[in-house]
Amino acid sequence: MFTGLVEEVGTLRETAVKNRGRVLRVAASRVLGDLALGDSVSVNGVCQTVTALSPHDFSFEAVGDTLTKTTLGSLLPGAFVNLERACRPDSRMGGHFVLGHVNGVGRVAEWASHGEAWSLEIIPPADLLRYLVAEGSVSIDGISLTIAEARADRFRINVIPHTRSHTNLDTLRTGAAVNLEVDILAKYIEGLLARPGGGLDEERLQRWGY
Repeated sequence: MFTGLVEEVGTLRETAVKNRGRVLRVAASRVLGDLALGDSVSVNGVCQTVTALSPHDFSFEAVGDTLTKTTLGSLLPGAFVNLERACRPDSRMGGHFVLGHVNGVGRVAEWASHGEAWSLEIIPPADLLRYLVAEGSVSIDGISLTIAEARADRFRINVIPHTRSHTNLDTLRTGAAVNLEVDILAKYIEGLLARPGGGLDEERLQRWGY
């Protein structure tokens, strides 16, 4: 599990085909401090397992759905990636619960400055729109962000200068693909409401004042 607070921006050094997957090697510094083989690392919001380590980089192997359902399969050497180690039980939860399980790939519709702040508009896959609400949380390339506005086909994020300068958002361009993970709490609630005879339904929630 992760918090969506990016620890550093790494650089993809190399990719290589292995069987039906890809081995990716990422140069980093801060996250290498206590990293060990088998540890989980969020790479652009995708939970991956460390398979090799050196003093200057780490490697992981992306296979199957990871290559087809996220942007990791299209990254080229030189790409900047957001990195975060798995959180510990005593970590401050400064962002929100991010699992590293990408729900879909969105597209940047607009990325523009408005004074000191920046406005980022994303067009998500249609089936994710129901989970996106104003003032709710979303993970974009592993970054915990708050939705400022949710519209019929897209959502908008207001990005402060610190977030822009400490993540790979500064490299985004209109049309760029980004990994999206919706708030897991919304999916749990949906699952409970949809389950026949489950513990929650709309009538019960209304009786409780929700």
